[in-house]
Amino acid sequence: MATIPNGKGTQALAMLEKGGTLQPIEIGRPATGPNDVRIKIHYCGQCHSDVHATNGDWGFELYPLAPGHEIAGTVIESGSD
Repeated sequence: MATIPNGKGTQALAMLEKGGTLQPIEIGRPATGPNDVRIKIHYCGQCHSDVHATNGDWGFELYPLAPGHEIAGTVIESGSD
């Protein structure tokens, strides 16, 4: 699923610009597609690669960036496929 900038419904902490600090934002999510799984995230961790990504250490800077990819949650919807 992609993130819809300036959307509504999902709370996150994001780096809005290089050198900034994590700020609370609200993002939107598209409808669940046939090959998607929607997860209600209960916990999200950040690892050192997330720190490098938010700092722009790897040569790409795509902001806003909501780091964190190690999640634990409950599947609440799955696509038809």
